[in-house]
Amino acid sequence: MSLSEPSANALLQPTLTESAPPRALLSERATFFSAFFGGPWAALYMMAANFRRLGRLERAMPVLAAAALLGVAALVITFVTIARPELAAEWTPSDMRSTWMARRSNNLLGMLAWGVCYLPMRAHFRAADMSDLGYARPWGTVVPAMLFAMLVHGVVVGLALFLR
Repeated sequence: MSLSEPSANALLQPTLTESAPPRALLSERATFFSAFFGGPWAALYMMAANFRRLGRLERAMPVLAAAALLGVAALVITFVTIARPELAAEWTPSDMRSTWMARRSNNLLGMLAWGVCYLPMRAHFRAADMSDLGYARPWGTVVPAMLFAMLVHGVVVGLALFLR
């Protein structure tokens, strides 16, 4: 037997036992509602948790960066609405309050951020539907996601009120 050939015993050793066991994803419903109520930052947090559970967090960085840009857009809209209400009044209809439009844009951008992250994961969600593994309980991730989104949003609101 030459040095380049592996021994017969090495070929018969199992290799799949060394990999980590699969982890259940957070459901589509939990991630969507978190994105709707928490905005793009909650969507980013929840979907990053799912990518981490899949072991694909590093490969998902471009998708998560796009979701983060939507989060920045939501923060800019909130900041302008509070710090410079005269500018916000120019692009909102006269019968709507600009703060209402800022909240709805936060909801819309949260759903868009969820959609951007959902597209590369839809096959994994389908596989989770068909597997016996099911979905993970979302509360351990939803609560920190909402707190993170409220913290980021609160900092921008506080800064806008301070600079007003």
